[in-house]
Parts: sequence; C-alpha cells; structure tokens
Amino acid sequence: MATIELSDELVEGIRSAKGQEEFYDSGFSSPGSFGLRVGKGGRKAFFLVYKYRGKRKRLTLGSFPLLDVDTARQMAHEALSLAAEGRDPKFEFARRATAPRVSDFYDVFLSECREDGLAQRTIEEYSRILQREVLPVLGGTLMRTVEEEELRKLLEKVAIVRGSLVMSNRVRSVLRSFFARAAARGVITRSPAENLSAPTVEGGAQKYLELEDLRALWTEADHQLEPLRSALKILLLTAQRPGDVLSMQWDDIDVDAWILRRKRRGETRYFEVPLPTISLAILREAKSRQRAGVGDKVYVFSSGPKNRLTFIRRAAQRIGEKLGFAWCPSDIRRSAARLLLLNGVQPLVVKYLVGNAPPKGLAPEDTEELHRAAREALGLWSRLLTAPTESPKGPRRVDGKGAKVIPLFS
Repeated sequence: MATIELSDELVEGIRSAKGQEEFYDSGFSSPGSFGLRVGKGGRKAFFLVYKYRGKRKRLTLGSFPLLDVDTARQMAHEALSLAAEGRDPKFEFARRATAPRVSDFYDVFLSECREDGLAQRTIEEYSRILQREVLPVLGGTLMRTVEEEELRKLLEKVAIVRGSLVMSNRVRSVLRSFFARAAARGVITRSPAENLSAPTVEGGAQKYLELEDLRALWTEADHQLEPLRSALKILLLTAQRPGDVLSMQWDDIDVDAWILRRKRRGETRYFEVPLPTISLAILREAKSRQRAGVGDKVYVFSSGPKNRLTFIRRAAQRIGEKLGFAWCPSDIRRSAARLLLLNGVQPLVVKYLVGNAPPKGLAPEDTEELHRAAREALGLWSRLLTAPTESPKGPRRVDGKGAKVIPLFS
C-alpha cells in the first residue's frame, strides 16, 4: 500500500507491476481513506474507505479517466457527509445511479405531448430544440439536481454567444413545459424553470421576424379557430397590410388575384395582389364554409353574418406567448419584404408588391412584366414559408417566367 498525493497527471502514468495495487491519497484530510485502485489489466478506479454505524465499509466511486481526481475527491467528501448524517453512502450513490437524468425524460416528455394532442409538427419542433440546444448541455444531469441558474446560463449562451434572441425565448418556452411536466409526474418536486425569465424582451415598432419565426406562425395557425386560422395564413402568404387582409371581400377576388382598392385624393386606384396556389386553396375552403352558411356573404374572414374579424392583436400576443417571441401583425409585411430581398428578388419587385403601386411613368408592357415578377416572388415566398426544412440554394432572380394560374372557383 503506497501513499501519494494524487493528481490527474500522476494517475495517468501509474502502472501496476504486481497485480492489483492500491494508492492512498495523502492530500485527503477528511475522516476515511480516499485512493486509487489499479488492476493488473490497467483499469483504474477511485475508492473510499469509511465507517458507517461503527462498521468499516468500502465504496467504489468511479473509473479514471471518466472521473478525474478532483471530482472523485468531491464525491468522497460528499459520501462522508452522508455517513455523518446517518445515511449509507453506498445506498445513496446506488439510488442516484438509477435516478432519471434529463435525457431519460426526453422520450417521456414527447410521449405526453402526443397524448395531449399536440400537433406532430409542434412535437417535432420541441424535439429539435431539445436535441440541439438542451441535451448536449444538460442531458447527463440528474433531473432533481438541475438548478434555475444552469437554465439561465443556457439561455444566455443561446441569446448572446449565438446571437439568437428568438431561439433563446423558444428554448425557454420548451424548458418550462419540459420541467413542468416532470414536476406533475413527481420526477422532481419543483420545476427549476418555473420563474425562468427571458434574457431580453423582444419587440419594437420596427421589428423584423426571422424566417424560422414566420414558419412557426404558419404552423401555429393550424391550431387556431376559424376565421383566425385562414386570416393569419393569408396575411403570411400575401405579405400585405393587416387591415387590408381583414377587410378582404369576396368581390375583391378575381380568379387568381386579390384586387386592392386605394382611395387617394378622391380617386380610386386598383392594385392586384397575386394569389399563389396555396392561397387559393385557403380561400376555396373559406368559400365552402360561406356556402354552407358559416360566414358572411360580403367579407371573407367572418364567422357569421355581420361578424367579421376586425382585430387580431390580442391573438398575436397570445400566440407570441405560446411560441416564445413577441410579434405584431404589421411585422409580417416588412419581414417578408426583407427576406425576399435576401433571397434574390429585385428591389423594384418587392417595392411594387408591398407598396401596392407601380413606379410612375412605367409603360403598360413593363407594368405587366412587373406584375408577373411579383407573382413569381409570392410563389417563392409561399415555398419559403411552408417548407421548414428547405430553402433556395443561393439567391435567384425573379423574372416572372413560369407563373401558373389556377381558377379560384370551378
């Protein structure tokens, strides 16, 4: 039996020439004996010799290098504290080894989400966030030992180091649900995420939403009741002013376009907003409801005669709280314009599309070409919005070619 001061460097180089050999740590000052056992085959394990209720016992703490010297020492001190409290360290350590870790509750959490009827795409988003942001950091941590400070540091890392405030708030939302369900099942006594605050407050009059935020809104729209569901989807697909979308009338729909009326200086001007295939499908569903007697004969987004949708800010706040980021309906238009520019759509086309007017002095044939390009741009936008796992391979110029026209009502 040798006595030496253990360190990681020393343990790394220790070899046993005569079978199993034990080395006691001279730097361990607490009651009991902490040391390293080296087997003939080279396996190295830390151990602790302690007294419990007057009897001498031995506890294997773990193997090197999975366990370093400092961590093993801390475990030895903790074991001695347990023994002093009248609790057998061997039993307590064995119980902890079988206690659920964060990664163990992952499948249980997703299973409960399915049982509660959450949409499959929502569950997939929860899974993606947990696998990418949470499990690599906390997966091996015991559920009952997770502290609020650990979760706060995780959110700060996402928000500050990676520069994604939106994702930080989304991770916070998932963490609150994750640990709340664990507390409800009795896995933990209290959720460490219960009072978890966001690193920052998102908002502001000139806020730009990222594409992943707009896709989250698109997915969430399916969980809303009509007419909010359809109105939110058309708002996202057309990138027009919220007031114009909510006041859309059936008489404004002309085959594959939405006719906007603008009154300026006593003169009524008209602007055609192209409607991609997916927008037409949503409007066909709304028309079917109207024909069945559910909805107004004049306004598209209504739940009955003289009961049209006029205000969605409260709904936006409610949806934002659920998704973990603040937004308002007017954010969609400016965000879509920015993202179209980033994806190669020409500035003139974007300005025409969101400004609802062609440049002054433009020849009729050029206006027609601009309208075709706007239709192509909205087609690109609908693909970006509705395809979460796909995006165009590099910027592309929208020139209006290949536009497809589908009648709204057959």
